[in-house]
This record gives sequence, C-alpha cells and structure tokens, in this order.
Amino acid sequence: MKPLFLVSPIGDDGSDVRIRANLIMRHLIEPAVRLASHEYDLVRADTISQPGNISNDVIRYLFKSEIVIADLTNHNPNVMYEVAIRHARKKPCILLSTTSKDIPFDIAPERTITIPQDLMDRDARRLCFEELLQADH
Repeated sequence: MKPLFLVSPIGDDGSDVRIRANLIMRHLIEPAVRLASHEYDLVRADTISQPGNISNDVIRYLFKSEIVIADLTNHNPNVMYEVAIRHARKKPCILLSTTSKDIPFDIAPERTITIPQDLMDRDARRLCFEELLQADH
C-alpha cells in the first residue's frame, strides 16, 4: 500500500488538540480514504511506530507520499513547515481548515476544504467528506 500522509496539529495525549485531531482523522479522513481507494495507507506522525528520529520520518513521508492532507487550523508551526516542504517539492497537498480567513499569504490562493467547527455536526461532516472525495490530487 502507498502512504497517504496526514499533517495535523497533534498535541499531547488527552489534550483538546489531540482529541480534535483524532476526530478529524477518524470521522473525515479515514472514511474518505477508504471510500476513494484501497491502495492508500493513512499515516500521521504519531502513528509511525518504527524506531528512529520522528523528524526524519516526517520528512521522508512528505517526500515519498503521493498525497498529503494538511490541517491548517490555528496555524500550527509544524504544519506550516511541513506544507512548505511539500510545496518546495512541487507535490500535491490537500489543505483543510476550519476557516478560510487568515490563511497565510503564500498559500491563500490554494483551494482549502472547510472542516466543520462542530465535528459532531453530521451534515457539516458529510459536506467536508464529499469535498475530500472530490479533491484534486
């Protein structure tokens, strides 16, 4: 299977950031990936189980993944750094955010899929899910 890398604010175990990241991964990204193709294995930095340097692993996934999905919500510095690496490699990156406002100038022209503020809102999740399925990658 080919890796599909998810770039996301992750936070500490049990934190609001981690809970949100897990909800997005489980209720939006994973179902869309499964429905779109069975050839991809969804990977996020905290799911890499092999020993070694996590930063090197992240960069390796950014280089080798055919598709990268990045959650820009709250302008996490690690996410922005990883999106910049992906753009420098001229490889596709599907961008997500809870708002289209305040997206940094350099990536503002890129199409961004809106993640629902309320991740328990099934209708909003369905709309986001449909956009993910249609994303041009």
